[in-house]
Amino acid sequence: MTSTTSLPTVLGRADFWPRVSSAARLGLMLDYDGTLAPFHVDRYQATPYPGIADVLVDLRDHPAINLLLVSGRSALEVAQLLGVERIPIAGAHGFELLSASGDLRLMGLPTGGPELLAEAAAQAAACAPLERVEVKSASVAIHLRGLTPHDADVLRTAVLAAWETLDTRAISEVRHFNGGYEFRVRGRNKGDVVRDVLADLGGHGLGVFFGDDETDEDAFAAIRDRGIGVLVSPTERMTAATGRIANPASMLTVLTALRDIYATHASAAGRHTR
Repeated sequence: MTSTTSLPTVLGRADFWPRVSSAARLGLMLDYDGTLAPFHVDRYQATPYPGIADVLVDLRDHPAINLLLVSGRSALEVAQLLGVERIPIAGAHGFELLSASGDLRLMGLPTGGPELLAEAAAQAAACAPLERVEVKSASVAIHLRGLTPHDADVLRTAVLAAWETLDTRAISEVRHFNGGYEFRVRGRNKGDVVRDVLADLGGHGLGVFFGDDETDEDAFAAIRDRGIGVLVSPTERMTAATGRIANPASMLTVLTALRDIYATHASAAGRHTR
């Protein structure tokens, strides 16, 4: 059993480890960038912290843990960066679902959504170098990481002004994320993913969501009544999360502790059935 004195601190949630330890099932939902992987100027080089992939395999294989990665990236892109097979991934803020068997399910966009995204992509490409424009299945992102403050402000201002010309009131919105801005169609977000996982858990499971930025706020709000949202950030900010991990690199320690707790559960259950 992992000793309580060695468990990493979840700020603001002294009850985090007791609640996790007493839960019969765990719905473990993890953001990718900024949570499992450090940010990188080249977003295609944002690989996980050392050791993360191995502990995810252990968590994936535990029968009492429902593991799901939840990202704004495409699900297939996360899977490639992670380098681990059979990890379920909700990508594109919930518009994509990659199952453990590798089946990719795409949620339908609202009427007019594809045309609106195409226009948003064209406007972004007219303002920014193509390597800074990311077109996804349900959004268009403009990446500012690595630019000087002046150049980032100039590019941000130009792109947001262009996007303002689109009708964003009914089926789309512009959201900030860590490193840029995103034009998104409405209909799914990370909060919907959380609600789906909680429904699958039934009445006896605990949901936990770890995330780092503004796009995770939908998930933090959705989980408050049925679980615990944990902000992974070295600095405090306004958030719907009720706990915080101050050092993102310590997520390996957090996930290892979760693995060890549930391994102990399994060993105890085995002894009781003999």
